[in-house]
Amino acid sequence: MAVIELPRLCDRAAALALKGDLADTTGSEALPVDAGSVERMSMAMLQVLLAAHRNEPGIVLTARSPEFDRALAISGLTETFNTGAAA
Repeated sequence: MAVIELPRLCDRAAALALKGDLADTTGSEALPVDAGSVERMSMAMLQVLLAAHRNEPGIVLTARSPEFDRALAISGLTETFNTGAAA
């Protein structure tokens, strides 16, 4: 299964592209997402990631940058993505 790599700038345009990529995927296993290169995160991208996380088969984060973790903390989503629980 291919890993979805998030770009350095996760803005609205990147969120729209990711939404399309996620809609095109099929399978029964969670999709691996690499957020290790993220330097800036928009709320739009967080919304797309949360929606993907909540829907089957979900996503699993394979790497997370400090900026990505900071965005999760600011948005109150750290626990959601750490435990796999749906918000």
